[in-house]
Amino acid sequence: MRHIYATVLLLLVVVFVIGILIGNSISVSKESEISRFIKNAELNTESYLIEQELLESSDEQYCQFATSRIRDLSGELQNIHNKLNAPGAQALRAGDFNLLKRKYHLMQIQTYFLLSKLRSNCDSDSDVILYYYQPNRPYDIGPMLTRISGQYEVTIFPIEYNYSRELNFLENYYSITETPAVIINYQDKLEGEVTYEQVTALLQTNSS
Repeated sequence: MRHIYATVLLLLVVVFVIGILIGNSISVSKESEISRFIKNAELNTESYLIEQELLESSDEQYCQFATSRIRDLSGELQNIHNKLNAPGAQALRAGDFNLLKRKYHLMQIQTYFLLSKLRSNCDSDSDVILYYYQPNRPYDIGPMLTRISGQYEVTIFPIEYNYSRELNFLENYYSITETPAVIINYQDKLEGEVTYEQVTALLQTNSS
């Protein structure tokens, strides 16, 4: 019997060690994937800055390049969004997840400003909403904005309020003091218990 117990115990130890090794391997694989993705995002940001210099000196091609760039950024944003919401994403090291989320928000702001230039320089009439939220708050207008996005041609950029100091400049610019808050087409601000009627009325006013 002692021999049987010893054998069973040994098997359990082996299985336990194998489980730890596999778990570590998966974790390292995920972390290295995140690191590669972040490095690519940094290269894309450098490319964007260089491209902006080109666009500033070539007004005739600005609209074409800006439209193409927004399409590329939208694809990258969707890719990051999928990674942040993938099963097991929260199991990443806190630093990796936090860095990836900050990259996501900064890329949203980058796209937000590029759309602003497109509206002013290229006669684009697509609506844009900047949406500040805080998790686990009783009043959430996310579902309402999703409903609006299905009814209007509008791009919505959801950004977590006070998430990191790199993002505070935009909150300070718009003087955001409470959430939820929305900035509609770069000019109209609504804070607190924002309603469907308020948002759609401003969208209709700006498009008329």
